[in-house]
Amino acid sequence: MSYKILNCCHDVKYGLKPYLTFIKNLYILILQKSSLYQFFCSNLIKLVMKKYFPFFFIIISFACKQSVEPTVYQIDKGLEVYLDKFMKEAETRGITIITQNLILKFGTTTEEICGRCVKAKNDGQRTVTIINNLNCWQQVPYENREALVFHELAHCLLGRIHRDDFLPNGIEASIMNSKGSGFYEPCIYDITGNGSCDKTYRRSYYIDEIFDEKTTVPTWGK
Repeated sequence: MSYKILNCCHDVKYGLKPYLTFIKNLYILILQKSSLYQFFCSNLIKLVMKKYFPFFFIIISFACKQSVEPTVYQIDKGLEVYLDKFMKEAETRGITIITQNLILKFGTTTEEICGRCVKAKNDGQRTVTIINNLNCWQQVPYENREALVFHELAHCLLGRIHRDDFLPNGIEASIMNSKGSGFYEPCIYDITGNGSCDKTYRRSYYIDEIFDEKTTVPTWGK
């Protein structure tokens, strides 16, 4: 019995010998031939990445994704009319605007500003604050109030930044100007008596420009 077992093991050993020799020689060749080794590793990595990259990408995306804070929609009384007009102007031009993350409110400040837009990252909260004092709101004509609200809404909802350049005749090119005011205000005190201080005719251009910075220069701006 013991002879048969030894004989069997002997046969298995010598039966596997050619394969063991081949594996040993291949291992030595890989170690000696760095280029072949690098080729082998490179292709192995490519194979693994090709097969499993979507899986790794999903994991990384979930791990790196930033959480978005809950948002609210809140519009102070007295500002709804301006937001409604802004949305209608956008709709007329085929522009869709999301407002469920918008807060439009009155506020106060010690700074020399009339409005402010604060935007959270990603699609977070958008907060527009209109300064409710004499010079910014209470004692100015409707047109100036509208331009102020539109200016801040353009910051928060359209991603517009300040534009401080001028038309050929030296008039502000946009109500996104950081220093200008009274862009299309009516004539309050007509000193000349000919109505030349009336700027309401400029409104159509300025509203177009809010939604399209490439709006053609109007005749009155040349």
